[in-house]
Amino acid sequence: MKYIYYPLVCGIILLSFSGCAHRRESLKQPGLSAGKIERYTSIAETGNSSDSVDIDFATGAIDLDQALTVALLHNPKLAVFAWEVRASEARAKQAGLISNPEFEFEMDDVNDKGFDEVLTSIYLSQPIGLAGKRIKRSYAANLSTNVAKLEFEILRLEVFAEVKKAFAKVIASQEKLGLSEEMVDLSMQTLAIVKQRVEAGRDSPIEEMNAQIALASAEMDKNRAKSDLVIAKTNLTTLCGFSNSQFEKAIGELNDIAEIPELNYLSEKALHNPSVKLYSISIDYSQKVLEFEKALRFPDLSVGAGVAHSSITREITYKVGLEIPVPLFDRNQGGVSEAKANLEKAIREREEAEIAITTELSETYQTMAIAFNEVIALRDNILPVAEVAFEGTGVGFRNGKYSYLEVLDAQRTLSELKSQYVETLITYNYAKADIERLITESLDDINE
Repeated sequence: MKYIYYPLVCGIILLSFSGCAHRRESLKQPGLSAGKIERYTSIAETGNSSDSVDIDFATGAIDLDQALTVALLHNPKLAVFAWEVRASEARAKQAGLISNPEFEFEMDDVNDKGFDEVLTSIYLSQPIGLAGKRIKRSYAANLSTNVAKLEFEILRLEVFAEVKKAFAKVIASQEKLGLSEEMVDLSMQTLAIVKQRVEAGRDSPIEEMNAQIALASAEMDKNRAKSDLVIAKTNLTTLCGFSNSQFEKAIGELNDIAEIPELNYLSEKALHNPSVKLYSISIDYSQKVLEFEKALRFPDLSVGAGVAHSSITREITYKVGLEIPVPLFDRNQGGVSEAKANLEKAIREREEAEIAITTELSETYQTMAIAFNEVIALRDNILPVAEVAFEGTGVGFRNGKYSYLEVLDAQRTLSELKSQYVETLITYNYAKADIERLITESLDDINE
């Protein structure tokens, strides 16, 4: 009987440590769905899709859909936060696990004689959570995962808006570069005419100097426009996850504008924004945390059983045990109070989120409406008149009816109006991107 329990003890110890063995798991990059903005899909469902689409920015032209697709797959912010969602899923899994049993092994009265006069005890106990703690903890952790997924959706909407704005900026920079090149060509043509008139003695050499200054200024504007285009391209490629890549040109139209839907209609859609849903889930999460904190007032029970063997008397005794803390002083009063406060905070945050998103939508709507009216006025009324005036002044100048200063003034007016038209289109497209972020839907789809 002396050594009967030693193999059993060794087996139990080995079994216990085998569960602690480290196993290296290969973590895949969380999948990011491209295309329309949709609910975040579990990584276990999507797998690794980051390599499914790869657009080469180094050559050729891109459109907005391509830029959005690449951004969703390679944007650094999304890549980082996808792992946060992965971590929250792991925490939810851990929260639902049952507590491990506890193994206890003791040898009493060990002396210089060895193990001849020892009392060997083996005891195995299992903690048992009361008041449904494990279920409440698991439910709260799952809600926390839903919060992380909604935060991911909010970030995706923000990335969409940033990419749309950056793409509009590239298109606008291309337009401005074209306008500056036109101004350089016009300034060169005007300078040639002025030279002829000066050589013929019809104009003063001062006007030729003024024309040369105007040409130099136009060339400076052209160089500035080139630099702005490079910066705009760099910003777009950075958002898409390519720090040093460039592309030839962006394909799109800034002046593709349409009537804006009614504000009340858009406000209803904005209330379904993930940022509002986020706080609704946060309220549910806070409620479950409060239930869990209340459950912690009931201490967990630990039950166990064991056997003891005396090497002196050769007797075997059995024992069973039950252990439960007495909640005399600590009944988790502070944890319950904190959970109640967090619940009230979540309720107020949802109300604040609804007000904030409605206010932002209203302000952005007004900005877009003003820009829309200005675009219509410039496109249909002001620019056509300015172009006619400039052409008439040019013809009159060549026929000797107008001075060079009058031509220069008409040229500058037309150039400034064209630049204002492009800037107004940028304002319109920026506001459009923000509204689409708030209502989580494309305005083009609504207007169809």
